[in-house]
Amino acid sequence: MQKNFKENTFASKKSVLIVEDDYISSLLFQEYLKMENFHVLSALTGKEAVSIVENNRNKIIIVLMDILMPEMNGVEAAKRIKNINHSIPIIAQTSQAYNLKNYDLSFFDSIITKPINFRKLKQIVNKYTSGEKNYRLEMENY
Repeated sequence: MQKNFKENTFASKKSVLIVEDDYISSLLFQEYLKMENFHVLSALTGKEAVSIVENNRNKIIIVLMDILMPEMNGVEAAKRIKNINHSIPIIAQTSQAYNLKNYDLSFFDSIITKPINFRKLKQIVNKYTSGEKNYRLEMENY
């Protein structure tokens, strides 16, 4: 039996922002996080994500950001979000792991690759929503 997200998370009070232009991937993230009692906001583009963060500065506790998107890619969106609120953890999620060396990943706190390993996702979200402010860049082997 799997444990739910840590009891001391802010899940019941705060939101997770899913930024994903692929409808099916977005739905998977949303449904999984809703099952774990998170309030979920979603954006289809980086531009939309920045706007959502601007309007919900103190409500979003973590952002799951796709890297390749129309209008504004995830790297630029992450940079702008960190300028709005540098303490929001931003987790890059991508199917383009082989291509990550071409991007400045310094605005991301961690990376998870697609197809999503939900066990790994749970570990990452737990880490950044547990209330600990001891974030460290986790780029696995990238």
